[in-house]
Amino acid sequence: MAGHESELKQKSNTAQLWGTWKIISTRGNVTLKRNDILTFSPSSDFATFRTVGGVEERIESEEYQANDQQIYLTDSELTFDYKYVKGVLVLKHVRSGVMVRLARVSDEVYEPQ
Repeated sequence: MAGHESELKQKSNTAQLWGTWKIISTRGNVTLKRNDILTFSPSSDFATFRTVGGVEERIESEEYQANDQQIYLTDSELTFDYKYVKGVLVLKHVRSGVMVRLARVSDEVYEPQ
């Protein structure tokens, strides 16, 4: 039973990432833009959506790994520290100084219409 408690704690910490998020601000040299949509699924899928010409487009998709402090994007090979406070998710890439602030849109993973 010793391992079960730590597994549940890790799951509950990373479960706060799952769902749909909208970018409210960015800082640093980042290609993401305000109002882009990011999703994190329980099955470790990460996607970014952007409205282009009135149409929602998936602009990025890859797998991610997460623990209670960091998110690692496997294809991009980027690691972000993260903090979740009162409905706002803050991602920080320490080496580059990039910071992305996101507001929770839904606990569900977004799929364009």
